[in-house]
Amino acid sequence: MLLRRLWKLLRRIWTKGIIPASWKRAEGCFVPKEMDSSDISQFRTISLLSVECKVFFSVLAKRMTTYMVKNKYVNTSVQKGGIPGFSGCLEHTGILNQLIREAKGSKGNLTVVWLDLANAYGSIPHGLINTAMEHYHIPYHTRGIITSYFGGFKLRFKTAHFTTQWQDLEKGIVTGCTISPILFVMGMNLLITAAEKESRGPSMESGIRQPPIRGFMDDLTITTSTHVQARWILKALEDGATWARMKFKPRKSRSMVIRNGKVTSKFQLRVQGETIPSIEENPIKCLGKWYDASLTDRCNVSRTEKQADAWLSKIEGSGLPGKFKAWLFQHGLLPRLMWLLTIYEVPMTAVEGVERRVNKYLRKWLGIPPSFTSVGLYTRSGQVQLPLSSVVEEFKVAKCQLVMMYQDSTDEKVRKAGVTTRSGRKWVADTSVAQAESALKLKDIIGNPCVGRQGFGSTHFQQWGKADPRQRRDMIQAEVRHLEEERRRSMAVELGVQGAWTKWDMPKRKITWPEIWRLEPFRISFLLRSGRHPSITNKPPQMGYEGGPIV
Repeated sequence: MLLRRLWKLLRRIWTKGIIPASWKRAEGCFVPKEMDSSDISQFRTISLLSVECKVFFSVLAKRMTTYMVKNKYVNTSVQKGGIPGFSGCLEHTGILNQLIREAKGSKGNLTVVWLDLANAYGSIPHGLINTAMEHYHIPYHTRGIITSYFGGFKLRFKTAHFTTQWQDLEKGIVTGCTISPILFVMGMNLLITAAEKESRGPSMESGIRQPPIRGFMDDLTITTSTHVQARWILKALEDGATWARMKFKPRKSRSMVIRNGKVTSKFQLRVQGETIPSIEENPIKCLGKWYDASLTDRCNVSRTEKQADAWLSKIEGSGLPGKFKAWLFQHGLLPRLMWLLTIYEVPMTAVEGVERRVNKYLRKWLGIPPSFTSVGLYTRSGQVQLPLSSVVEEFKVAKCQLVMMYQDSTDEKVRKAGVTTRSGRKWVADTSVAQAESALKLKDIIGNPCVGRQGFGSTHFQQWGKADPRQRRDMIQAEVRHLEEERRRSMAVELGVQGAWTKWDMPKRKITWPEIWRLEPFRISFLLRSGRHPSITNKPPQMGYEGGPIV
């Protein structure tokens, strides 16, 4: 009943083309950009709007996005922000890393400019949005709805001590509104399309030529073979931004000129009358990754290791019980750590070092001795299974997923770029993916064997040859996890005392987080120790005990 009323309301608004006044009110909240933010410039705003308004404009935004992509008005090789179906951050970062790696390895030339727009979302004029909608032939009725929405829109902001008066939204888009991302992409696309015609992008060793500009919403990255070509594109972007009454922030932008495989500061680049600082002076963080003049990730790897230690120390000093600290690691620390391990070229030895430090804390939090093997913490085939994930296993899965993402990307310029995923010499992601593919193809030849007394067709068997790209990625990840579990089981077999559970023939116990909440700390410790000391015969001989397994 409620859904039908909502549908009637949205249909009436669509027919009339007039947005209600209650939908044109937004409560703004300040979100800090960094720690210890005190100045107003160190905050960004997000608006709380009517739920019905978000539902209505989410439908409209999906239709406009589909319209822009199908008519090829948006080049998804250039702009991946706000466009579904693309891993924009990883693909942009992977292409840029490959360009820098090839320029350094072949002692070639490359110019990279990272541009930062001043208050991008809050400064884009409504006139630019209207011009973009007319340029891309958005239907008149749809343009009228969007014009009615932004006309008379009011915001106010709340802090802990006061609330501002209602302010008219004279320029900019509403952060938090579902229609804002596609409108911003349309406006930025006008500037990018005009500037990318000034020069061609760099050519890669695979033979594919990349576009000279890459964008992810307001983050613009210029890549050209020479600094002269970069100046042409900067001049075109400057003219477009000045026409649109938008400004760049040269102070937060960076430039990097590579000549003969080395970074040089002989050439200066300017935008809107100001010099863009060189990356030799200050590194820059773009799409979650730091870039510096060394052209390597050594500093980033060291920073990641220190960050992991700091996070573990912070959890340790939280004062929470051990099982809550373990939960914070699994659901708070591990996802953040995996992003850093995915985007940087971290060798396997460094990842194993991080896992050793994690194991030390987990043993302490779960009340088990330091001699307890890490196999007991992460095994998925043991008698007692914990809901914890291994850093090494998740790292391998993430790197293999990255390899498959580059190979199966819907963007031809990414798929044919030959992006390599590096992870040191001890373990190579490309080799692991090839081994997993060979194992899955062999399973196709063998077929679906019956296990035990199960009948034909009782289980679903996904064939590699009939799987789509998403299913193949899932199958590769499952196979990598299976190989990692086999490695852990082989380690357990080599252990005389702690691996005795491999000879047991009894039901397995899989402990879940709800069960951990109900268990006392000593009970959790006992469950794990029972696998470490499975029988009384493991006691020292001088104690004189004899007997079978403890049940």
